[in-house]
Amino acid sequence: MATFHFRAPSEKPARELFDFFADMTNAKSWDPSITKAVRLDDGPVGLGSRFEVTLRAMGRDLVLTYEITTYGPPGKVVLRADSSLFVSEDTIT
Repeated sequence: MATFHFRAPSEKPARELFDFFADMTNAKSWDPSITKAVRLDDGPVGLGSRFEVTLRAMGRDLVLTYEITTYGPPGKVVLRADSSLFVSEDTIT
């Protein structure tokens, strides 16, 4: 299993950062492989929220549907996408 770690210091409040990263529509600003991200449901972002994310890999676009499977503000959110090629699970703490 491939694992990637990213760490960046910030002076913003933890809850503000949590809300930003839990909302995958913001992913283009922190993941250069993502070309598009849209929310598939309404209401506040939380457990079960879903996002359609398009990423560019190996010269082609791959569309993944991510769902929030763990939601524990302001400390942890897990987003998971299952595809025929792989499973992507992003854990943000």
